[in-house]
Amino acid sequence: MYKLNGDEMNGSKNKLIALCMTTYNRPEVVEDTLRIVFSNMDTKWFDLFFFDSSENDKIKTLCEDFNKRYENCFYVRVNSEIHSNKKVYNIYQNTEIQDNYEYVWMTPDYQFYSDRVLDDIVKILQTRPDMLVLNTKKMDNIPVGRVADYNALFVECAWFITQYGMMILNCDSVLKKADWRYLSDKYLIRERINFSHLALYFEHIAEYADDVDVYMYRVDSRELFWSRKRKGSTYDNYIDVWGRYWPKTIKALPDYYHNKGAAIRKYAENEGGLNHVTLSYLREKGTLTFRSFALCFLWWNLVSTIPAYEVFLMLVSRRYSEYVGRTGGLKRSHREKRLRSKLERFCVDNSNIYIYGAGKVAGEYSGYLEKLGIKIQGYIVSSKEKNAEEKLLLLEEVKDREDIGIIIAVGKSARAEVRHSIDKASMTCNIFDENIDFSLVER
Repeated sequence: MYKLNGDEMNGSKNKLIALCMTTYNRPEVVEDTLRIVFSNMDTKWFDLFFFDSSENDKIKTLCEDFNKRYENCFYVRVNSEIHSNKKVYNIYQNTEIQDNYEYVWMTPDYQFYSDRVLDDIVKILQTRPDMLVLNTKKMDNIPVGRVADYNALFVECAWFITQYGMMILNCDSVLKKADWRYLSDKYLIRERINFSHLALYFEHIAEYADDVDVYMYRVDSRELFWSRKRKGSTYDNYIDVWGRYWPKTIKALPDYYHNKGAAIRKYAENEGGLNHVTLSYLREKGTLTFRSFALCFLWWNLVSTIPAYEVFLMLVSRRYSEYVGRTGGLKRSHREKRLRSKLERFCVDNSNIYIYGAGKVAGEYSGYLEKLGIKIQGYIVSSKEKNAEEKLLLLEEVKDREDIGIIIAVGKSARAEVRHSIDKASMTCNIFDENIDFSLVER
């Protein structure tokens, strides 16, 4: 259990939300996130806690600097040898947080939301639900508002609620009522610990099904901000986590939940985590082996959309594994070709082509189009220096033009923000907003 010192809590009592982030050796990400958080967050409702397991004091220094300005950014040192999900259980059980805040919101250290979303969250929490689910995945099967069917919530949404930040919990009606010994004994074991937070949510719903209040809130992806300094990665035990631990945790949940197989499969259907590219990477890393595949073979049809025989071929032939990793398999190869044809038709239908972006992704698009003899009129950027080249334009310089076509060519983390800027400018020109991977298929 983490002890918060009394001075930290002064002035923080009875606030609505304790926003808690765990982090490790990523000061550049934390600094980026802090700037986003404090540019959008009304400190009247929130306090921010960083639970840090870093090997140095860089994040501590950042938090102290921000706390001098905002007085609600707190730092807690955490043992790095404790599993991240055990850290989260400790945070949820922290009595000082429970007694001083009405809700706990565990979020990743690399993302946050717009001020509009935060205003909506505050309004919803003021109606005192037990749980608030943030739906960022465009899942329309569960309507916005009070959830009426908890089995439907389980089947349709459990897969994305595995991500931290998707659930806000009431301290009094959820966290103080939880049987932490039971939950720890059952879920803080190797084959379930990665999803122990999900188990907390659905164990509570099952136990208090007749007297639990869960609210579903839809978040537009344009209102979700990611730190651009975060580096994505596929962790080495990915095959174990999603091939074995995920289905075993779901199966361990109470019998209140029906159709657990469908809930397990939703991750493969919607997220496609164990796909050709990931499996090829894991084979190259040496973690996808005949043994690791055999251990999750029983679950394979539920955890992946890739047929088992293809995985076997990847294990037998390194050349085949590299091929499907490069092309994403035949289906993805055909998809990329269709997207390229769509891009070419867009450029034919729109004579004045501008690319939104000026980085690596924009270079890939412009390089591809130049090979086709398609001329780029200019590049739209969010900001530019006074002496920038003529082809670099700000959005306001072209926002009133209807005779242009804009290709959004930025990374995943910036795409939603760019689209939001275009929509905000009320532009009526044609937009091409498809993510093409130019490395997959040779033309």
